[in-house]
Amino acid sequence: MGYYFNMRDQDFKIEPQRVHGAHKAILQYLEGNLYFEHFKDDCYVRRSRNRCNGSFEECMGYLGYGIEKSSDGGYDQIWLDHEKFDDEDGIFQILAPFVSDGSFIEFCGEDGAIWRYAFNNGEFAELSPKIEWV
Repeated sequence: MGYYFNMRDQDFKIEPQRVHGAHKAILQYLEGNLYFEHFKDDCYVRRSRNRCNGSFEECMGYLGYGIEKSSDGGYDQIWLDHEKFDDEDGIFQILAPFVSDGSFIEFCGEDGAIWRYAFNNGEFAELSPKIEWV
């Protein structure tokens, strides 16, 4: 099985001076994990993680995320390119020291659950909303 989810919103930034460190951290993460599994285009994909030695964009794509380079050489957009939950916590804990303070990524799960990954002071936190009916 697995848990389907999608991205609802994002305000994600990696400053140009932090891109090299983020790329290096993701490459080390990929080298330390033998397999990555996700669901894409109605197929369950299992790939060896140690085969991505390309650019930061290619490595993030390999992990199921698209990112867009900003005009200043950093990154200011991220989007989901897969449908099932794998190791998002691990990926974003690795990236947290390089992501700009105040950045967030918001998700919605197949069961209606909503959560955010928030980035501050080089750390990552998973936040849940408090919904109040008025």
